[in-house]
Amino acid sequence: MFSVSGVIGLLVDLSTLYVASLLLNQYAARVVSFFAAVFSTWLLNRTLTFKVSDTSEQPNKSPKKHLIFEFFHYLTANLSGGLVNLVVYSTFVSFNLEPSDKYIATCLGSLSGLLLNFTVSKIFVFRK
Repeated sequence: MFSVSGVIGLLVDLSTLYVASLLLNQYAARVVSFFAAVFSTWLLNRTLTFKVSDTSEQPNKSPKKHLIFEFFHYLTANLSGGLVNLVVYSTFVSFNLEPSDKYIATCLGSLSGLLLNFTVSKIFVFRK
C-alpha cells in the first residue's frame, strides 16, 4: 500500500507543481508541490499502509495534538528522502531541456526517495 499511497502522492505532487508553476519559478513550485505530496502521503500511509488508529497512545495528549506531532514526525523523517528527491529534480531541470521535463524530473525524484522514505516511515514514524 505504500506504493499506492506514493502514486497518489505523486499525482498530488504533479498537479500541485503544475498550478504552482503558474505563479512561482520551477524550484519554488517544486518545494510547494513536495510539501503537498508529503501531507497527502502521510494521510494515506497512516490510514492505509500502517493502519494507525486515531487514538493517542499518550494519555496527556489530545488526539489532535497527537496528529500534529505525528505529521511533523513524518515530515522530519522523510526530509532525507525529500532532499534526495529535490536534488534529483534540480539536477535534471538544470539542463534546461523542455518545460515539460520538470514533470519527468518530479517522477524521477519521487522514485529516488521512495525506498528511503518507506524505511524511515516504517521504523521511526509508524512503528507499533
